[in-house]
Amino acid sequence: MELDLPTFKLKQRKSRANSEPVLSSILRYEKYRRLTLNLIPSENVLSQDVLRALSSEMAGRYAGRPEPYGGSSMFHEIWEECESLACQTFHSRAASASPISGHIAAMMVLDSVAKKGEKILALSSEDGGYKGYTTGYIPDLFGLDFLRLPLRKDGSFRIDLDEAISIARREKPSVVVLGATVFLFPHPVRELAEEVHKSGGCLVYDGSHVLGLIAGGEFQDPLSEGADVLLGSTHKTFFGPQGGIILSNDVELMKVLEQRFLYRFMDNFHLNRVAALCVALKEVKLHGRKYAHAVVRNSRKLGKNLGELGHPVAAKEHGITESHQVLLNFGHGRGEEVRNRLEACGIIVDSRVRLGTNEVSRRGMKERDMEKIASLIDDSLSNRRPPSKIRKDSFSLMTRHKKVCFTLR
Repeated sequence: MELDLPTFKLKQRKSRANSEPVLSSILRYEKYRRLTLNLIPSENVLSQDVLRALSSEMAGRYAGRPEPYGGSSMFHEIWEECESLACQTFHSRAASASPISGHIAAMMVLDSVAKKGEKILALSSEDGGYKGYTTGYIPDLFGLDFLRLPLRKDGSFRIDLDEAISIARREKPSVVVLGATVFLFPHPVRELAEEVHKSGGCLVYDGSHVLGLIAGGEFQDPLSEGADVLLGSTHKTFFGPQGGIILSNDVELMKVLEQRFLYRFMDNFHLNRVAALCVALKEVKLHGRKYAHAVVRNSRKLGKNLGELGHPVAAKEHGITESHQVLLNFGHGRGEEVRNRLEACGIIVDSRVRLGTNEVSRRGMKERDMEKIASLIDDSLSNRRPPSKIRKDSFSLMTRHKKVCFTLR
């Protein structure tokens, strides 16, 4: 369907910025995204302090370990504080803030724990797993054979533990990767870690989607449950800058990761991003538990309301969700249509129709607001009202929640 989106006009100011087409487009984009209701589970809104760090002088500088550049001593203080805060937050002995994305973090870890010709056991993208761990992507780069981690057949999006243990026992993969893009419930870390460790393998937990919930003690604690490595991106439920992080209690493994990092994966890890991550970790230290609790509570409420309105909420018989996500399971072929219909109404989702409450929770929305959001989605998908009228209500809701919460000030 063709999108009927609003055109935002900006007030003219006597500044060079408004005479520059690119800068003017950036301002229009920012205004549009501030007013639209964002339910994409892989995004979040940043505080002014994090944005200030991203736009700092560090954005054009270099540093390293060992340090080849002068002028970097003050950055090293920030870098060390960032990784120390990460260890405190995720209960690990070592941390690396070097990877510039969760994908790069995954590549760094797999390169260090598996050899060419060995096997990787992970969820397939058809089952809600991350496509990067499947055939044709990261495993092919490192010569690994991909094995499919099985899901239960009950629609719960939970791993079939008995079958997974059977596969691990038979195939003896070098690495088992837990984590998913459709991540509704915790994974059986302890049981699979015990099995994979028997054959000398490694269990990696990709917490990209749920990192903020882990930090807030609201999902599960993978490292204490037996995972060898926790990795992830830092901009989904964790409200930091776009980037990656790696954590482990295996200090020697982390040394290997750092030694293999330079020139193999990157030569510049973006100093401003590390500084922004440090600020976000401070915010999480102060507010992580309260934020994570609000996210999960809002997700359950949103899913419950949508189910009661007759929409195809996945895992409805299994508790709907214990994370930031609610999945509307329209099946193959309708996702893009639903995404476009909702955006015309001022509501942004992805084409899988995963609904995430991470950003709206950071804007201070509560369970009563989830009832309103469910109603807006229902109006849109049932064609009960014209998109322009739904969009007006969506913008009104966002206008009442302009403030970014859970910050340092």
